Amino acid sequence: TSQDVGAVIVEGKKVKLPPVLIADIKSDLSKVTLLVYGHLDVRPTRSSRSSIETVEDYNLIEEDGVLFGKGVTDSKGPLLCWFNAIEAYREYGVELPVNLRFVIEAMKESGSVGLLDYIHCNKDYLFKNVSYICISDSSCLCTTRPVITFGGRGCCKFRLTVEGGKIDLHSGVHGGMISEPMNDMMSLLCSLTNNQGEILVPNFRDNVEEVTPDEEKAYHRISFDVSAFKSSVGVGKLLHKEDKKRLLMHGTRFPSLSIHGIDTRNSDDDAIPSKVTASFTIRIVPNQTPQEVFHKVQVYLMYLFNRTQSPNQMTIEMPVAIPPWIAKPNDGNYKSASKAMQRVYKQEPDLIREGSSIPIVPELQKVSGKSVLLLPVGCSEHSVLKNRDRVDVKTFMDGTKVVATYMYELSQQKKVK
Repeated sequence: TSQDVGAVIVEGKKVKLPPVLIADIKSDLSKVTLLVYGHLDVRPTRSSRSSIETVEDYNLIEEDGVLFGKGVTDSKGPLLCWFNAIEAYREYGVELPVNLRFVIEAMKESGSVGLLDYIHCNKDYLFKNVSYICISDSSCLCTTRPVITFGGRGCCKFRLTVEGGKIDLHSGVHGGMISEPMNDMMSLLCSLTNNQGEILVPNFRDNVEEVTPDEEKAYHRISFDVSAFKSSVGVGKLLHKEDKKRLLMHGTRFPSLSIHGIDTRNSDDDAIPSKVTASFTIRIVPNQTPQEVFHKVQVYLMYLFNRTQSPNQMTIEMPVAIPPWIAKPNDGNYKSASKAMQRVYKQEPDLIREGSSIPIVPELQKVSGKSVLLLPVGCSEHSVLKNRDRVDVKTFMDGTKVVATYMYELSQQKKVK
């Protein structure tokens, strides 16, 4: 069924949101019911020297055993794995081992606008009889073993603005005579981190849990290929002495801060912009909240700005706030996924936390109270030549086998109310 999730106001106009699709495939009410989440929208093309997005980028094609196309790993491809697995069961005349409920949206890359409110308003209907939740939207780093994701960082997006006069000025005429907003901005941004990526906001990591000995061992076991990762991101050197364990922890377990850009309202090259706005993101971890992080950042930047005695004005806002999430990867949901991967790949999967943020995951976990896991289908790679997501055909087929086996393994678990 197609569920209306309302509308939003864009540039003063009311724009209807794409509907959320809810699909039930019921086999037997006495069986375990699994809720599967996926999305149809894709990330916008990353700006690059050579790429311009075209309609053809959205077509799925196969070249030399590789599938190319927007969303082939995130998350139209993983959804196809589910549909193919269901088709295979039916083709062989075998009843599905579990009941399925699909929740599919088209606004994930815009913060799941509409769906977040929908699950709160319809939780009794949406999670009725559901025992477990599987997120069909995840990708792994450069690992040599399959992975199951049991946690993810949250995301706080900031907009920092420094404003001076009412009009842009000319650097040749006015430079050296005024306090320039851009100079104030650069000073503030340079005070957020050091050259090793350490966040300099006072007391920022007060609530971050200490690493336990068991965690140390777990990160040591993860089959992360540092050289392959370095090659894939195209840099000459990584932080943290390129130590595998430290890289993984700083990329998934610890908070991080990234500066994305500075908007000068299309000022000319020679202009002194009267207003500059910087955007930066802080990825937060369990025991940190967006509200706490915003307060610490706001107090710190305001202190630094006031200390300069600049005549300009500084404001800061946090338009996006996604909490982190973490699960206990030892229940029937995780055991079933692990067994399925062992059957297909003939090796035990790595249990990992993800560095990125999926808005709907912490909400699904909080509202439903159910076990949530992320089941990746391959590594998310980006083909510079084709400017498309890519996944090997074999990886895609193995993903379909994992999904089919996962359903069977879930059927062997006790139904969770």
